[in-house]
Parts: sequence; C-alpha cells; structure tokens
Amino acid sequence: MKHHSKRIAVIGGGMAGVSCAKALAAAGANVVLFAKSRGLGGRLATRRFDSMSQADHGAQFFTATSPSFQSYITTECQAGRMASWAPTGKTSPAAWFVGQPTMNSSLKNNLDGITVRLNSRVANLQRIGARWRLDISDTTDPLMAQQDFQDFDVVVCTAPAPQAQHLLMKSLPDLAEKLSAVEFAPCWALMLTFETPLATGFDVWRAPKNPETPSIINWAARSSHKQGRERGKDSWTIHATESWTADHLEDTPTTAAKILRHAFAHLSGATLPAPVHWAAHRWCFARTVTPLGRSYLGSDCGSLFAGGDWCLGPRLENAFESGRAIAKAILDQSPD
Repeated sequence: MKHHSKRIAVIGGGMAGVSCAKALAAAGANVVLFAKSRGLGGRLATRRFDSMSQADHGAQFFTATSPSFQSYITTECQAGRMASWAPTGKTSPAAWFVGQPTMNSSLKNNLDGITVRLNSRVANLQRIGARWRLDISDTTDPLMAQQDFQDFDVVVCTAPAPQAQHLLMKSLPDLAEKLSAVEFAPCWALMLTFETPLATGFDVWRAPKNPETPSIINWAARSSHKQGRERGKDSWTIHATESWTADHLEDTPTTAAKILRHAFAHLSGATLPAPVHWAAHRWCFARTVTPLGRSYLGSDCGSLFAGGDWCLGPRLENAFESGRAIAKAILDQSPD
C-alpha cells in the first residue's frame, strides 16, 4: 500500500495531532482529523469576549530547543503567524514566542489534504478485520451521522493519556495499560477584562520557585500586551497553582473565579474595578508531571499510535516532536 492510499484518522486537534496530520498529508496520505472542540488548538486556546477583547487561557507562550521546532517557529514568524514576546516582568533568558493574532494561528494554516471534523468527539474505537472504525458522538455536524468511519488503515490518538487509555482499552488493553504511568497536574484559569489598563507595574508575573509568601497564583499575564492582540481593553489571564487547583478541582467556576480574583488583587497591588468580562476554565490535564519517556506508543501491527506532549514533557515543543515522530513512523512503514 502506497502512503498516498492510506486512510489515516488523527484524533485530537492540538499541537501533536495537527503537526502529525500535516506531516502525513504532505507525504500524500489521506488524513481525517477529529477534534472535539469547535476549533483547532487544544491548550493553545484563546477566549474572545467581543471585538475588542480576548484572553489566552491555555498555553501562554512557545519556547524552542530542538532544531526542528526552532525551524518551525522561524517559519511561522516569517509568515506573521507567530511573534517574539518580551513582556515587562519576564526574567527567563529563553526567548518566548506567541501565536498572532491568537495562540492557535499556526495550526490553522496549510491544512491542504486534511479533512477536518470539528465538534466531533471519538467515543469508541473498534478493530474490524484489518480496519478501524470510529464511533463519533457530541457532533453538531448533521452529516457526521451519515458517514461511514470503518475504513481507516491507521489511527493516531493524541488525546491526553487518560482519555487515550479509555479509547484503547477495549481493542489494545496491553498498550493502554502502559499509559497508566503518565501523570498530569490540573489548573484553574481565570480570564479578566477591564475597560482601562491596570497599574500593576508588570505584564507578566510568575511565581518564584521558593517564595517567602506563597500565593495560590502561579502565573498572571496581560494577554492584551501580546503581539497581534486587540488593544481596546485590558485582558488578563491568571493561572492557579497546581496544588490549589487540586484542592479546589470541584469548585464551580464562579467560586474559583472569586477566590482567584481576590488573590490577583493582592498580588498586583492594584485596585481592581469590576471586570467588563470574566470567565474561569478548569484544565484537568494542564501539565505533564510524569511523562511516558518516549516519543509515542505504537501497536505491534503498526496500525495504531498514541502520542502527545505527555510522551516527552509539558511543553508545546514536546507535543510537536511527538506528532512528527508518529508521522515519521507511519511513513517509514514498508508499503504493503
């Protein structure tokens, strides 16, 4: 079987899934990408409140250490989809980059050869002969229920490890069991938008490793300071610490937001007016704490792969490298 005749399903619309799908499509594979959200990005998430305000509530910036990811960022910066970011308050010597005008801008281009199915959660995987069938639920696309998803030669799952484990357990229990070693930390994110800029003295605040006075906040950033953002209103993103989030995982968004807003007021030293907009989001799988330790998992038959940042570490670069490694493994297979 030549690569261009392989029908491949990629589950997950984040960095790992999209980077894998693009590499496969560039080689001529027939790729269908399933994303459960209404847009691509995963943790590269931006919440738009109105035409003059938005906030990045997931991953806050990119860094690059590997030559391949450095090349990727360079290409995206040249195309205007990324830009460097050096906010007031930044102490890290590493270069930071952000997507512009939104964090997921780099994922939404060059999708030629990829059929993208949004609002499509894969509820079940079945191995039928030499093919894979995907059962889709929670879709708003009326055509999805009429389509046949039995004819996939290869499936790539880039969902968080616990979700991937659930999908793989029936068909490949031994492979699924290996995902038990991966551990995640959660994070509550608070987004606040104000009519005028807050007098904080910083655009970014990051909790020190050994603070004298611990805070329940791990990160605070002025999203509206990032390149390509609307400057009409002052938008902030606050991330809680992992330990506080774990203790308050079942709080309602309203309760979590109230506590975090009070903590941000204390941290910033500013008098916080009533926000124009606010929202709280709970990331259950925000950061990989214990990674798998290799680029991906693959079935013995070479027809199913699982990967994501959780394979190598917590950074976006790790997701990119995992997705590209899976694509290479598929393309390196001897044609049937």
